[in-house]
Amino acid sequence: MWKFSPIFKHTIWGGDAITSFKNMPAGGNDIGESWEISAIPGNTSIVCEGPDKDSSLYELLSRYKDNLLGKHNWEKFGTRFPLLIKFIDAHKDLSLQVHPHDRHVADSGEPNGKDEMWYVISAEPGARIASGFNRLISKEKLKELCASGEILDYTNLVTAHPGMVLYVPGGRIHAIGKGVFLAEIQQTANTTYRVHDYNRRDKNGNFRELHLDKALSVIDLNDTSSGVVEPDEENNTDSDEVKHLLHKPPFSVSLIDHDSSDRKELSINCAALDSFVILTAIAGAATISCRRGECKLLAGESLLLAADEQNVVVKTDGIFKSLMIHIPE
Repeated sequence: MWKFSPIFKHTIWGGDAITSFKNMPAGGNDIGESWEISAIPGNTSIVCEGPDKDSSLYELLSRYKDNLLGKHNWEKFGTRFPLLIKFIDAHKDLSLQVHPHDRHVADSGEPNGKDEMWYVISAEPGARIASGFNRLISKEKLKELCASGEILDYTNLVTAHPGMVLYVPGGRIHAIGKGVFLAEIQQTANTTYRVHDYNRRDKNGNFRELHLDKALSVIDLNDTSSGVVEPDEENNTDSDEVKHLLHKPPFSVSLIDHDSSDRKELSINCAALDSFVILTAIAGAATISCRRGECKLLAGESLLLAADEQNVVVKTDGIFKSLMIHIPE
C-alpha cells in the first residue's frame, strides 16, 4: 500500500479549506485543488513514506505491473494509471465548462475522455452546483447565452449538501459553485473547455480564455440530467458500513461509513475485484493493514492498495468515513 504527497493547485477561485481539512500548515488562501493520486504528465504523484518512498506512480506501475493494477486493468492501461483523485475547494464559483467523453478522444488529444464523480464533503448554506441543461437548446442559442452571461439560467442548479453524489460524464455542462468542498474521482485526463467565466480576469489582469468552439464539438445539448445519484439502497444489504454510491465504468465508488465511537473491523479483498483499490478518507481515522504492512489513514489522505491484496483490514478508531474506489470489469 502506498501514500503520496499531495499536489496543490493554486487557482483564482481557491481558498484555505484544503490545508485546514488536511490539518496542515496554512499554504496560502488560494489552493483550489489537491491532487491526491495523479498520473497526469508533469503532475505524477510521488510516494511519501514506506519502502517505495520517493518513487513515482509510474515507477510503481513499472515495478509491480498487474500485481498493482489487476490483470484486466494492466492489459487495458499498462503503465498509464487510469484515475485521478482530487479534493476541490470552491471558495469562489468555478467556470461553467465541459470535458470530452471517450467518444471525443480523437479531437482532444487525450487517450480517453474525462468522466467524473463528485462527493460533497461540506457546503455553505445555499451553495449550488450546475449540472446539465434544464431545457433543450441549440448551438446558436448556447452561443448567444454565453455571450450575454445568461447561460446559468439554462442549467440545472442543485443545492449542495454533505453526502451528495453527482455523476458528470464527458459532454455534460457543469460548474461547482462557491462554498462547495468536495472529493472528485475522474478519468486520467486534463482537458477542460470553458464556456463562461463571469468575465473574470487572471492574476495578470487578462480575461481568462474561453473555448466555446471546442466546447461545442463535445457538449451534449440534449443532456438535461442533473447527475444527482440517489442512494443505492438495493445494493446496500450486505453491510450497513459500506454503501454503494456509483457503479458504472469507468469507476466504481462506495462509502465506508462508520458513524459511531465503537471500533470496527472491515475487510477488503482487492484480488476478488481484480483491481487496485483507493481509499480516500473524508472523516475520522483508521488503521489499514495488509501483507505489505500497516499504516494510519487520516481524513484528507488517500491510500493506494494493490490488486493482489486478498485481505486488507480496516480498523476504525471511532468515526471513519472513506470513499473506496476501484475499476469495475
